[in-house]
Amino acid sequence: ERRQEAWLERRGDILVKADRAESALLAYREAQEAIARLPKRIQGTQAMLDMQARLKQKIASASR
Repeated sequence: ERRQEAWLERRGDILVKADRAESALLAYREAQEAIARLPKRIQGTQAMLDMQARLKQKIASASR
């Protein structure tokens, strides 16, 4: 089973490719919110820290 936040990140990536930056931003922010709802021990895993860093970069890029 794929994690919800991973699916939301992927959705954002697809929306960027479809030239739908505003929708992509929404998906990336939803992914960040999903991570924030996770237990701290999961938020602190390397995979989640990496995802948060990617999401931050993607939001900055899509916001331009």
